[in-house]
Amino acid sequence: MNKTVRNIAGYLFIALYMCYTASTTLFVHTHNYNGQFVVHSHPFVMGEGGALNHSHTLSQSLFIHFISSSLFVGTSAAMALAALFVLLAKQYYCRVQTYIKRHTMYQSLRAPPTPLA
Repeated sequence: MNKTVRNIAGYLFIALYMCYTASTTLFVHTHNYNGQFVVHSHPFVMGEGGALNHSHTLSQSLFIHFISSSLFVGTSAAMALAALFVLLAKQYYCRVQTYIKRHTMYQSLRAPPTPLA
């Protein structure tokens, strides 16, 4: 049961990430508030001629923008750190193995001999 729940949760997280990525990639649009443009993304239906048929208040647009930006930046930073860790681990793997072998090669796990009485 536990393995089944983990598998289902894993597939749900993958589906959630794919939906988030599709939403931020496919539905990007701008709103103009007194000469200030706010760019954000969320699913919406286009009107006639590609016009937006929905509106937000300035605070709603900024909230959507900051949520999308923070999630994107956080995910990108985590992926970059993971890639860097993998690259460094591959680069220094041989050095670490050599260090371990050099410092543990001559150590014995048996007790030293004692003189017989």
